Amino acid sequence: MAPSLSALLIATLAVIANMAAQIAAYRLLRSAGRLFKSQLAGALVGALVLAVLLGRGAAGRFSADIATADALLYASFCYVYFHWNNMGETARRIRMLRELAGAPGGLSFDELVRRYSAREILERRLERLAAAGQIRETDGRLVLTSRTVLLSARLVGLAKQIIFGGRSELDGHDHITL
Repeated sequence: MAPSLSALLIATLAVIANMAAQIAAYRLLRSAGRLFKSQLAGALVGALVLAVLLGRGAAGRFSADIATADALLYASFCYVYFHWNNMGETARRIRMLRELAGAPGGLSFDELVRRYSAREILERRLERLAAAGQIRETDGRLVLTSRTVLLSARLVGLAKQIIFGGRSELDGHDHITL
């Protein structure tokens, strides 16, 4: 196998090890913060696989450039994978933090709930979908005009089914505890 192809295979095997370890850790952990902990475990296992495989090929097969490229590819994957797993919650958390930062005396739970009315959330999301060309209003009815976001959502749902064993990392958590 050509060195560049085997170098790419090494990075790919490290990514597969990362994902497998993350999925296993997520399913085994039962503590708070298990998503982050499982992602950290996966990243560490993948990095170990990468180091071992690069070390085995270090006897003249791979230059420092190839090893660096593999490490950068793997680090890039870890970055994207982390944010992909967290993107659904990040925007809402940031908005909540901004709301709290804008209230010097803080906010009560009820005050925060009032700032997140279902109507406002729905209007914002519908505006974004319309601006993206995914929906339009016709005769007072909302209709689907493109299936690209829907397809993406289905792919994310499938991936979450594989990773989390459910449709969401939050399955089974139907209430907020403070």
